[in-house]
Amino acid sequence: MYRRVGVTALVAVLAVVTPPELAGQRGAEVPADLEALEQRLEGLMREVERLEPRAQAERERRDASMRETLDAPVERVVDGLRIRALPRDVDAAVALYTAVWAEHFEPLLGSPPAALRETSLAYYDHRGEWNPRFGEDGNLSSYVQAGQNTGDVTTQAVTAISSALLRAGPMQISIWMQAEGFDPAVETRTARRRLAAVTSRSAGRCLTDTAEACLATLGLRPHGWSSADVVATWYTPEVARQVIEHRRSGGLPAEGDNLTRWFLHHRQMPVQLRTRGATPIEVIPAGIGVRHDLGPAGVEVKSSLLVHALRTGGDGAIDRLHALPASASVEEALVAVADRPLDELAASWRAELLSNDDPADRRLPTRTTFAWVGFVALLAMTSTRWRLS
Repeated sequence: MYRRVGVTALVAVLAVVTPPELAGQRGAEVPADLEALEQRLEGLMREVERLEPRAQAERERRDASMRETLDAPVERVVDGLRIRALPRDVDAAVALYTAVWAEHFEPLLGSPPAALRETSLAYYDHRGEWNPRFGEDGNLSSYVQAGQNTGDVTTQAVTAISSALLRAGPMQISIWMQAEGFDPAVETRTARRRLAAVTSRSAGRCLTDTAEACLATLGLRPHGWSSADVVATWYTPEVARQVIEHRRSGGLPAEGDNLTRWFLHHRQMPVQLRTRGATPIEVIPAGIGVRHDLGPAGVEVKSSLLVHALRTGGDGAIDRLHALPASASVEEALVAVADRPLDELAASWRAELLSNDDPADRRLPTRTTFAWVGFVALLAMTSTRWRLS
């Protein structure tokens, strides 16, 4: 019935939009009777249905031919890294990933952990002929793309390796790092400058007051704190509204609205991860959590704390991360990595942060400096010497 209605509607549209002179030119080719035209269209639709199996078979034949003529990706395990690439790219991929591990990760972690033997580090060079088989049976959420405007391949490889290291642990640690991996060579000086530049109450208190404020700034819960306690320390109401409006999704807060709730996730059901041949695993429990994407601390600051935890934990730190259950929290993950309580980890990281008080940082203009410059400029403009009339 629905098909006949559709055909009738199509015929009606054709009857309206077809110019009389065009209909006259076609003569007998266009039946004048509406019922005859409906029958012709019905016949065409039946023909399409009849030919569809043949078209599907042709598509399958073409795909099979493609699989026979195009190279499939290959995987190699080299120096503890499982590397995936097309045969034409495999040597370049191995050279890149092994060099990046040796230079960027080995000083921090030593040899690659066992988890990287189960995760493919992929590489694709777009300068060759496109091969759609590259993505077969592979998780390509993060991989190196050479020959495109996708950034330096070394930086991409650092992101691919660090993302794989985090994905092998609890899901919350990847969410905390906003699925961007981490920089194993990040300097605490860089983290300090980022904290000093952000407009955040908790970031200011992190540099001048307590380690608890540092944890809250990074979206972490000090002992006895709730997620709501954490986000309440981030911004003044004015700045909070600006952040929400800048990154809004799904509306804006009304006047007098409790802004804290905009920085929280309210999960009614747990998030589950289904693995091959296994029952679903609960990775994020139901409840209230922090929206890390709206927090004042960026990836560089979080990388600094994570790298400090890895250094503090020493040998086996990354393996302890990978041994945690999938549902472990970020706080539990950092405690396992550092092998010490969260407050002690935060205090030692803050001490390292403040010890890197570069004199160059003190010469950077502050907000107060800019305010005084503006005030003096305003006074200067009131002078008759600077008036235009």
